[in-house]
Amino acid sequence: MMNYGDDMEVIKDKKYMRIQREEYMINGIVKDKHNNPIQNATIELKNEHFETILKTNTNQDGLFSIKSTNECKYLIAIKDYKINYLEYWATNINFLDDINLDIIIDKLEIYGLNAFVVNGAYDSIFLYFRPMSLVKFLSNESNMCPSIKSIEIKIDDVSTSLLEINKVKESIGNEYMNAYLVQVKKDVGKTIIWNKIDVKVIDDDNNVGMASLYNNI
Repeated sequence: MMNYGDDMEVIKDKKYMRIQREEYMINGIVKDKHNNPIQNATIELKNEHFETILKTNTNQDGLFSIKSTNECKYLIAIKDYKINYLEYWATNINFLDDINLDIIIDKLEIYGLNAFVVNGAYDSIFLYFRPMSLVKFLSNESNMCPSIKSIEIKIDDVSTSLLEINKVKESIGNEYMNAYLVQVKKDVGKTIIWNKIDVKVIDDDNNVGMASLYNNI
């Protein structure tokens, strides 16, 4: 659950004002970790019940364009799932306007991305997520979290400073998987904290994973 306290009092910044329309466009490109476009990647839009409502594929340049409504809450980009790639997720989609996405899919996936603010604490945002590795999955390892050497966070398309990186254990019954709790800097005095957070991770073998989380402003 997201709790932003006084930050949610009034929406004054026009950047975060919703443009009310019945339909919105989601445009984007899907690339591999070398920035090569991926043709015929599947783009799925899902509603709050995780039912697929729309689907399209990327063209030879890795580009896609799909028309959506506010019913869309998730977007998934995938090709050759569990063979050559894992998934990209955009969750809690919130349309302020049309959306443009720059997506990378590779052998990592960022699962369960969440964000929260601790009221009364240092002016920052905490992110929790679980990186998952295709290599570890194919090796039947229960702990699919790889060793991460790089984490990049963007808030509304602007890179932000990482204050702390904590590797934690998440119980999955009788076993556990590793996850990350990351503290990042946020702009002081912003009326609305953020609209979209992008997370990109790279493991020790230079495999890449990416995910996006929208704020329900």
